[in-house]
Amino acid sequence: MKVFIDAPRKGATNMAIDMALSHWVTTSQNESIVLRFYRWDPPCLSLGRNQHIDAINVDYLNEMGFDLVRRPTGGKAVLHWVELTYSFIAKSVDKRIPRNVVDSYMKISTALKAGLNSMGFPVEINEKKASEISDICFQVPSVKELVIFGKKLVGSAQTRKKGALLQHGSILLRAMPDEYLSCFHELSKDERQRKKVKNSMIGLEDYSKKKVNIPELIENLMLAFSIIFEERIEIADYNKLGPEFSEKLDLYERMFDSYEWNFKRQTMDSLNTNR
Repeated sequence: MKVFIDAPRKGATNMAIDMALSHWVTTSQNESIVLRFYRWDPPCLSLGRNQHIDAINVDYLNEMGFDLVRRPTGGKAVLHWVELTYSFIAKSVDKRIPRNVVDSYMKISTALKAGLNSMGFPVEINEKKASEISDICFQVPSVKELVIFGKKLVGSAQTRKKGALLQHGSILLRAMPDEYLSCFHELSKDERQRKKVKNSMIGLEDYSKKKVNIPELIENLMLAFSIIFEERIEIADYNKLGPEFSEKLDLYERMFDSYEWNFKRQTMDSLNTNR
């Protein structure tokens, strides 16, 4: 299992790395699963692949100095601020990866749960289907997502494209509901929705009432993934992935930085990422 532990980066770069790694996994002779841990600088609101931007208060994002990026995965908006993001990438044909999307979510959630449980967090896997649709990822836990006392802790999204499975997700350290809600035009004005969101999300530090040691958190998650997916850990280096990875990274970064992708939802194919 190749593990990348990154310094904080802007939204476009983080998404570009995930996609370039997905391409590398499918085109190289590598049979390893790729696991990546990263954070965001500046804080960033990421949108789901098909999410409309009309609901987003872009003026508030600009005022706060927040970044904005559209993910290649589905789901709803996530404010990446006081959190740790993971990404899990593998060949779609890998025998360790269930073909069914829900089953693959379950296996990845099982690894996340094991890592968090080992640190004393009473994390459980949600078995209830979402009861409503929201523009906010953390308003409602989906089936197989991680919760503490019924409150959503981890929001994840998955895509399978060109032979690769990519799932990434946000592990909240602190919930930050007021800042999260302020990123939306209507939701920020709706007191009923504000109360609902505040009661639906939780961070590790909200539960523990103390600072989380990020290196320790990553170490425990790595070990859990290694056990669940039966593969030894190898701390990896982007510089050793070859020139094609670097070329794809540059191409994807320009795409994820573009107005056409983030605001107009133009497809990756139309933006020439398949050259």
